[in-house]
Amino acid sequence: MPTEAALADDDIAPLLERMTATSTLFRGIEPDALAELLRQGGRRVRLSPGEDLVREGEAAEAIYFIESGSFEVLKRSDAAGVDNGRVGTGVVVGGEDGHAIDRMHSGAVVGEVALLDRGTRSATVRALEPATAIELRVRDLDRSAGTLPPAVQMQLNLAHEL
Repeated sequence: MPTEAALADDDIAPLLERMTATSTLFRGIEPDALAELLRQGGRRVRLSPGEDLVREGEAAEAIYFIESGSFEVLKRSDAAGVDNGRVGTGVVVGGEDGHAIDRMHSGAVVGEVALLDRGTRSATVRALEPATAIELRVRDLDRSAGTLPPAVQMQLNLAHEL
């Protein structure tokens, strides 16, 4: 089971620098506002190989910045004719958790669609090795202070990437 811990004050500055340097999602957010968000609501999630960061179908309530490690993205269904991990005559593709559609590494962001659509997770993200991710809850992003709330800036950044 993944373990969670609040971020220490000493973690904030180097994490803030890394997040804004490696992910376009965090660029343009006032550094003080992002630092405060990390202090108040940021959590470090540690995972062992095989543990899930998010699961397909769960409520999308947070985004995650991958701090270290690699993850596999698994999908039970897609638009290419796979339905719940099965194709055509019921042959299972990739097992009960679905098939691998991508890999994510340090510096990537997981779950950013939660900023736009508060629905459910569209895929499972599973650690392939010991890994850590920084969790930011969407509700905390919505409530944060600043001239342009971080959630709004992240939405603009995400829209620019699309």
